[in-house]
Amino acid sequence: MNGTAVILDLDGTIVDTSAIQALRDARAWKECVSNAHKTSLYDGVIQLVNSLASVGTAVAVCTSSVSFYAHRL
Repeated sequence: MNGTAVILDLDGTIVDTSAIQALRDARAWKECVSNAHKTSLYDGVIQLVNSLASVGTAVAVCTSSVSFYAHRL
């Protein structure tokens, strides 16, 4: 590891959650989990994470959403 790290935000940055935005705004987390299949990774996210990891950069994901929802995504 080279001592560098990147922290990525979950919703709207690496995962397109626009399809469940109204549920997120209402903090209807159980419904968000039930509708997680409507979300998707943005193009290039997997390649970005793999590229960062290949040069020893640590990658973390942060969110202000509840953990059981975040883990589902």
